[in-house]
Amino acid sequence: MKPTAWRKMFAFVVAILMTMTLLPTAARAESAATVAKNALQISEVTYTYATEGLGVDRNPGAVGEIRFRATITGPANVVNGAVVSRSAAIPTEKKIYSMIESALPRIKASNWEPERLPVDAYENLPVRSEDLGKTLYVLFLGIDGDCNTVGYGIAAVKAGESGTAVLVQPAAEQPAEEEKPTAESPAAETPAAETPAPASSSEIVGSGQMGDNVYWTLSADGVLTVSGKGPTWNYEDLYTNHDWYWVSVDNKSVKIKSIEIGDGITSLGDCLFAELKELTNVKIPDSVTNIGSNTFRGCSSLTELKLPSNLKSIGNFAFKNCSRLTEIKIPDSVTEIGLCAFNYCKSVTSVSFPDRLRTIEGGVLWNCVGLKKVDIPVSITKIGEFAFAGCNSLCDVYYAGAEVQWRKIQIDYSVDPLSGSSNAILSSVNIHYNASTTTDEPSAWAKTEVQSAVAAGLVPASLQQNYMGPVSRGEVAQMFINLVEKSSGKDVDVFMSEKGVNANTSAFSDTSDKAVLAANALGIINGVGSGKFDPNGTLTRAQIAAIINRAARTLGVDTSGYTHSFTDVQGHWAGAELGWPVSAGIINGVGDNKFDPDAKLTTEQAVAITYRALNALKK
Repeated sequence: MKPTAWRKMFAFVVAILMTMTLLPTAARAESAATVAKNALQISEVTYTYATEGLGVDRNPGAVGEIRFRATITGPANVVNGAVVSRSAAIPTEKKIYSMIESALPRIKASNWEPERLPVDAYENLPVRSEDLGKTLYVLFLGIDGDCNTVGYGIAAVKAGESGTAVLVQPAAEQPAEEEKPTAESPAAETPAAETPAPASSSEIVGSGQMGDNVYWTLSADGVLTVSGKGPTWNYEDLYTNHDWYWVSVDNKSVKIKSIEIGDGITSLGDCLFAELKELTNVKIPDSVTNIGSNTFRGCSSLTELKLPSNLKSIGNFAFKNCSRLTEIKIPDSVTEIGLCAFNYCKSVTSVSFPDRLRTIEGGVLWNCVGLKKVDIPVSITKIGEFAFAGCNSLCDVYYAGAEVQWRKIQIDYSVDPLSGSSNAILSSVNIHYNASTTTDEPSAWAKTEVQSAVAAGLVPASLQQNYMGPVSRGEVAQMFINLVEKSSGKDVDVFMSEKGVNANTSAFSDTSDKAVLAANALGIINGVGSGKFDPNGTLTRAQIAAIINRAARTLGVDTSGYTHSFTDVQGHWAGAELGWPVSAGIINGVGDNKFDPDAKLTTEQAVAITYRALNALKK
């Protein structure tokens, strides 16, 4: 690092360097004047420890922060401060320069604002529980307005305490041990200077923590391995506080090219892997149920992405600017996709939205200019503004419902004032109604239960296809009459006779289907009002839960006294109907103590739920 002319602006940067050693002895303490380098003058450094503040709020896992003041003077007129790195011991000059090399790109990206010298420098340094009682070494780094290094100084503070810092010199370089000649390898008369061997490709060159119980290691060849249990931390910015971004070997930054996440990790936090430009592939285990906001934003070399089968939510801007992704397969388990989640994924050609999704949020596929085909399930009730704006190559939308259902979807056609983009493309594409988003095979999660339900004689022939498409009210009535017959071991006419009920052939003006009339007479399923049943209408999760509860009571099961803990059904008409079906394991929530009562039901979901009801009634 070469100092530049004093006429240029100055800035200083603060780096925490962590170690387990005690405070340096008096023999290592120096005056501020002798510690300062290249005319960067550091006066008395005082510090206090606090358990709340910006250092805590902005750094996941922090239990406190060190607030310090240091008067910085020099021959130029501006300074600035920021936290840049960590180390396990007092650094040598060689280590300091390596840290500076890694930190400078981060400083440039921080949009720092200069201040005039002399200045009382103020910084909030985050402290984690494992730091308490240990010494933190603070590096004062001087840089000019062009972000070139000018000088530095080092102070030591005690985490968890308050006081005056001790100014110290860099650690001495350790001389390499001279190799002694052996009989097998005689020494040369004039040994040549050796170049240190580079790190092997699999050598671990960095490690740390990214969650309360989540840890990372980085190999020399750019493989980031994440292990542990539970969620990672969330981060407020794209990369400033990410230690794994700033690992260097021989003064060269290690570029992360691959990420391997171990089983047991449940959530990938906000901004966790954002702007990793060299990342080409990532392995995410099925234990992950949440991907946060901006998690993979700007990973522009990422070409393949297999989302975990148990994933439930994808955050805002999660994959924005992943411009080399060609296909996005969203698992059936996903119930929430955030704003602009796949914005500017320019190479994507097809997207299939999952059956449990109710809203396609604003900007989700904005400017996916290569998009040609989209599958939309019947569960969708709203398409937000700019969701398909700029998707000028989009030709075909395959919608699982009928045209009348499509027209009921609330589509926001707002126009972006800057680009003029909107969802207007949806008015000109080919919309294929009643389209199955899959083949006639059910999804992987439902396959076993669907096959068992068919073998048990529960599923009418009309439901043995288009499994990801909508299920109708008339078809569900037929399944539950089959359920009554299988559970009771009696023909439905005999069962009704024993119950003393008769089908009312004039109950509905829009159907005379025997199964519908029988289910209605038994109190299992009701009409929609005005003397109509709406046999082709769809069903919600709340409606099928109520149908299950009524069928169980009809078959003699006492369903009273069962409770649930869902927070989104308070005041809902179906709240009282959920206790027994949920307790019996017939129908489950969608996560976060929510049931999502008004989500539309697909064929495979209805079949699987009915089969579980059959098994529960046998117990």
